[in-house]
Amino acid sequence: MSEIVNEHTVRKTLLLNPEKLRKVRMILGASSDSEAIRMLIERTLAYEEAFQAARRIQQRGTFGRDWDELEKERPIDEISDF
Repeated sequence: MSEIVNEHTVRKTLLLNPEKLRKVRMILGASSDSEAIRMLIERTLAYEEAFQAARRIQQRGTFGRDWDELEKERPIDEISDF
């Protein structure tokens, strides 16, 4: 019952919807409510980090030239293989 994950783990009291928590446990394959919450926290933080990195890349224009310039060189209709 007393599960210590690491030295940075703290005990918190949360009010949660039990049905939603059960669904989250099933989706994530978590063996406990605590594990499900930890997994959600890790996924949320990873998502935010990836989102911010993508935002920085986008702001630098790293993804390539302006779409309007590409369209002038080669119309979108010619690019598609569909």
